[in-house]
Amino acid sequence: MKRIRSLLGCVLIICLSLSQSMLLTAQEDLVAEMNGTYATGTEFNLWVSSRSGSIRVDYGSGSPTELQVSTDPSMPTKINSYTTEGKSVKVYGRDLTTLRCFWNKLTSLTLHAPELEILICHTNSIPSLDLTGSPKLRILDATEAGLTTLQMSGLTLIDTLVCDGNKLTQLDLSDMTHLRLLECYKNKLSQLDLTSCPDLVKVSAHKNQLTTLNVSGLTKLEEVSCWQNQIAELDLSSAAALTALDCSENSLTKLLVNPSAPIKKVELYDNQLSEEAFNSFIKSLPDLSGQESGTLKAVKTSSDSPEGNQVSAQALREAQLKNWRIYKGYEEIPVPMPRATLTTSGVSQWTISAQLADEAQQDKAWIDWNNDGICQDNERGLPEGKHAVEANTITIYGDLEGLFCYENALTDIDVSALQSLKRLNISDNSLTQIDLSHNPLLEELWMQNNQFTTIDLSHQPALDNLNASSNKLTEITFAPESATNRIDLSNNKLTTLDLSNTPHLALLNCNDNQLSEFDGRYVENLSFLYLANNQFKDFDPTTLPELIELNLNGNHLSSIDLAGLEWLTKLLLAGNNISTINLRGCPDLAQLNLAENPLTNLDLSPCSSIFWLNLSACGLSSVDVSSLSYLSMLYLPYNKLTELTLPTECEELVALDIEGNQIRGDKMQALIDQLPNLEYGIGEFYVVAQDSLYGNAISRDQVEMVMQKSWKVFQSTKTEPQYLEFEGYTIYPVHLTVGEHGAASIVNYQPASEVPMGVRLQLSVTPEAGYKIQSILVNGKPLEGMEFEVLQETNVEVRFEKETALQVPTDASIALYPNPATDYITVRTAIGSSIELFASDGTLVATTQTTMPETTLSVAELPAGRYVARITERDGKTVLTPVIVR
Repeated sequence: MKRIRSLLGCVLIICLSLSQSMLLTAQEDLVAEMNGTYATGTEFNLWVSSRSGSIRVDYGSGSPTELQVSTDPSMPTKINSYTTEGKSVKVYGRDLTTLRCFWNKLTSLTLHAPELEILICHTNSIPSLDLTGSPKLRILDATEAGLTTLQMSGLTLIDTLVCDGNKLTQLDLSDMTHLRLLECYKNKLSQLDLTSCPDLVKVSAHKNQLTTLNVSGLTKLEEVSCWQNQIAELDLSSAAALTALDCSENSLTKLLVNPSAPIKKVELYDNQLSEEAFNSFIKSLPDLSGQESGTLKAVKTSSDSPEGNQVSAQALREAQLKNWRIYKGYEEIPVPMPRATLTTSGVSQWTISAQLADEAQQDKAWIDWNNDGICQDNERGLPEGKHAVEANTITIYGDLEGLFCYENALTDIDVSALQSLKRLNISDNSLTQIDLSHNPLLEELWMQNNQFTTIDLSHQPALDNLNASSNKLTEITFAPESATNRIDLSNNKLTTLDLSNTPHLALLNCNDNQLSEFDGRYVENLSFLYLANNQFKDFDPTTLPELIELNLNGNHLSSIDLAGLEWLTKLLLAGNNISTINLRGCPDLAQLNLAENPLTNLDLSPCSSIFWLNLSACGLSSVDVSSLSYLSMLYLPYNKLTELTLPTECEELVALDIEGNQIRGDKMQALIDQLPNLEYGIGEFYVVAQDSLYGNAISRDQVEMVMQKSWKVFQSTKTEPQYLEFEGYTIYPVHLTVGEHGAASIVNYQPASEVPMGVRLQLSVTPEAGYKIQSILVNGKPLEGMEFEVLQETNVEVRFEKETALQVPTDASIALYPNPATDYITVRTAIGSSIELFASDGTLVATTQTTMPETTLSVAELPAGRYVARITERDGKTVLTPVIVR
């Protein structure tokens, strides 16, 4: 009996253990628990599948029923049953792959389904759903499921997410790297970041509270619906596959799409795109020319509030060029005809010509000469030539490519509607401003001789040639990476110039401005640079290795580094403060202007190719041009040259200017002998400066010699014409005879053997100690003073005599003392007499007119030496007396 009881106890223990084990296994197999408020017998529908084809379902009885189901997740098995009041429905089977439980009035759904791939739970009342236990989930449809939170971390395989019509405030998609379809509209989302979903193809996020939508990097995105949100900026430039976009009813101020995307439908009405932002969006649209036209709904039809998008005529025209149609609701917005409006301050006739971008549109073009807005028969066609003024404002209608309206006294011009404009000439008018922001195709612009102070060319990337000279410019702006090749900004008021956006610049003219700095780092291809008459104290051209011509005339340079300028052929540096210059860095130099520099040393030998050389007014007493065998034009006026040696081979020389020097006599003859005999043409020899008798001297005979070599001799004048042919001077010799006990010389002209008629020569006479001037005779007549005029061959004789003491005038009415003097001399003579004091070289150093019997003359500032006083009374009586100043 004991044995039987013991055996029964063991059996009981085993049964209890098995029961507990089966209960634990059942709990581990529980993959879905669904709760709702049900009455007994409520129909409950499920669609399920599992990998094994078997699951167990408990409808509230506490006893799960094993069922055979589909193994295909896409074709689950439908299960019908009825609930037990107050009980939950439970599904067991860890290999569950599909669960469809929609329309079951669920109030909660708890999942522990590691193999679950598809979950359809829409149209329920589930406030929260945690899917983190189902990492293999691929498809979720939770539309109108009553969700306020949705936990989906770790769902890396999901490709379809539908959760619209809930109350979600946030959506974390950071792990969903394979997501292709997202529908989350009609929620309460304020931000949506999709950047972690590179495979996303379609997103529907309309009717949320979004302020940001980040889709950057989503190259596969095809459809975007985000209307009725609060998004301010939307950048879809990465979406190269985009085909449709609806972003209407937002707060967009910026919108961009990919210009290569196949998009053909856009809705963006009821936003806040400015004219500039809307134009930028139109520019980002793909060009559909030759394809089915694109549709763009840009303006709403409702009149409750005004449309925030600013749709300009330019945008309409640019959209039309890309084969896009812009709509207001379902009504296409007509594209206005391009036009230009001109206003004059008053001319008798218009001078205008224009060219169409498409000549086939010639019959549509016209010009409103009388400004009445009506096209009359005589206004058809484009203007060409002159037309009488009927109104001060006219409008030209047509898609113009070129407009030329110079010299019309224009005070205003509007070309903002000419989107196809490539060439514009508005020079020689009275314009102060112009808006070119709507002319992106502009290639050539002539606007010189106006009143512009600033010019904005930041919208002209294709601009090739600009002439804005002779305005009042203080500022100019270029487009990034501008194609500009030639710029003329001369004669303006520029103090700075930014060339960082003009890397293709080849020619720049900024003569006559106020520039003091130049940054050549951005214009390394610059070949022609003109900066004359600015404020440069330093200039480094070595950053411009491609320079061919450089003009820095009229600045404040004291030196310049020319190293590495091997292409430089023309260098203009006139009017600076350069004393020495090294030309070895520019071996191909052909034209050089160093005029009006204080040159002390000049080596021209490194530049043997020079054919044009200007060294005017450089203070040179000599210059070596012997290495310049190609010399064609040589300008050396107003230096201190007394002779000039030309290259031994100078057959190309056709112009030589030496006026304002002192080449005379044998030296002039030697120069004439070096002039080449010209076989073709006439050479020009500029010798005499502005009727001056004291510079170069060339005789009539020498002029004849020059002419025999096919040259003409010229003399400059102070009036027009600037130069006249010169016949040569009449030359006379001057013979100076000096007696014993003194020295005398002609101080202001050499050689005295050949002096042009009319020259006034000055004598310097110095007696030996103890001697005085006895007489100075010119052609036998006494000389008063130390000057005489050469009118014929002239003999000058100077004699000295011994003095016993310092002599005073012998005339009792005239006296001079003290003599010698250190500070002053006193002269007693008749009132009204003149007193002149001459240095020994004949220079007048002091003069006065007497008003009293005794007159004092200061000599304190005079150098020590011998002087001559000439005292002339009113009756003409003259007395000469030596004066010694110590």
